[in-house]
Parts: sequence; C-alpha cells; structure tokens
Amino acid sequence: MKLFALLLVLPSFSMAGLKFPSDRLKVMDIETLQRIVATNLNGAQRAITKRVDIDDDDEVYADESPVNEYSREEGAKLVRESLELIFARPEQTHATSVIYNNVEGVALDYGGIFQFLEAITNQALATLDESGKSTALLRDQNTYVYILNNMMGEIKPLALSKDGAKFKALIEKIRDEDIDFSDSLKSYRVLNSMSNITNPSKVAAEIVGKKDCAWWEFLWC
Repeated sequence: MKLFALLLVLPSFSMAGLKFPSDRLKVMDIETLQRIVATNLNGAQRAITKRVDIDDDDEVYADESPVNEYSREEGAKLVRESLELIFARPEQTHATSVIYNNVEGVALDYGGIFQFLEAITNQALATLDESGKSTALLRDQNTYVYILNNMMGEIKPLALSKDGAKFKALIEKIRDEDIDFSDSLKSYRVLNSMSNITNPSKVAAEIVGKKDCAWWEFLWC
C-alpha cells in the first residue's frame, strides 16, 4: 500500500523545474556537490523514519511518525533532485558514481531507483521535444541533454545485463525519441562550454543498437 501511494506521488514531480542547471554545476567542486546530496538524502531518510532517543546509548526508529520533518512526497522529491544534480554535472568521475550509489541505496526505501530515472527521462524528453523546445529555457534544455547522456553512462552496465531489461527499455525509449536540436541550443552549448552537443538518441543507439524496423518503414525509421 505504501509503495502504491508513492507511485501516485511521483508524477507530481514530472514538471518540476531544475534547481541546478549544468552551467552552474560545471563550476561546483565535487565536495560541494557531495554535501548537497548528503543533505538531501538525510532529509529523504527522515521522511521514512524518525529517530526516537531512549537514552544516551540506545535508539529506536519509529516509522512514519506524525512529527517527521519531511513528508514521503518531499522525501521522494529530494531523491529525484539528488539524481538530477549528479547527472547534470558535465564532468562525470568515479566520485559522482559513488554519490549515485548512495542515492540508489536511499531510493530503495521509496521503491527503487528505476521509477526516479524513468520520471527524469520522461521530463527530459518532454523538454527536448518540439513543444517543449518552444517554451523551455535553453539552459534547461542543455542541462537535460547532460542528464540523459550521463544517466545512460551510469546505467549502461546494468542495462546490458540479463537482469536489466527495464533499464535497457529506458535507453531504447531515448533512442526512439530521435531527438533533434535547434540551432539556438547548439549555439548556446558552444558559447557556454566550447563544445558541440552530443545527441542522447545517438548515444542510446550506440549502447543498445539501432532500432529494428520492418521493411516498409525504411523511409522514416
């Protein structure tokens, strides 16, 4: 029942704005990023359990205390925000993978990491489609490109394993979206990072292979 309730909560974050765009994160050191994520995860954990002190030596945990600082919904939002922070950082290192593993551990209390990755992917694709590009800020579009590419890099080993079918399907969804960028976004990336933009759909195809098409679909597939 708790998991079902949480699944109803997660879609409410699908249109949440990005708190930290890549332009800001590229100048943030890894220690600062780690502290921000650790604070988020601490809050997410408090949303699940509340520590009750018995004496100086013993502690017990009461599930879902009515006086918790964060609601489960707010805790889920903190988990998602942490993932966005990690993936939006242009430079990915071993340290960011370690931080991701920490988020993954806390996400288990909310039903697992996949639902968060799926929600982030859906928001990214919605931001980068034709309707999204007409209203979303260039900095947010640019950030979601980083998020998709870095997320796929993190989950690639699992997606290609025998137990990673749903993660593979997530990458296939990015591939099949066939993302196209505006000239404005391409120029924005060059001006802000002196690099060309990397298309997540092409990255996805390199990971899981090109889409299988029927012979009659060759004109548009």
